[in-house]
Amino acid sequence: CIDAPELTGPRADPGPAKAARNHLRRMVVGKQVSIRRISKDRYGRTVAELFLAGPYITRRNVQREMVASGHAVLIPKYAKQCPWAR
Repeated sequence: CIDAPELTGPRADPGPAKAARNHLRRMVVGKQVSIRRISKDRYGRTVAELFLAGPYITRRNVQREMVASGHAVLIPKYAKQCPWAR
């Protein structure tokens, strides 16, 4: 449902990509997470939603927080797959 800047490849944008990666790391490294698999993409990669969970954390949608922080954008074409994006 979201797209973040890429570190490598023809569409690479290393500055924002590193910022997005670092933001994601701060959110999830060392924390309990759960995954809701949605589908596979045309390259065979799993498409999923990632949630933070734990004793002091109400279930938080990582994709939603990446978009809210400006480190990723919603892809309207795929938004129907993610309930929070509707």
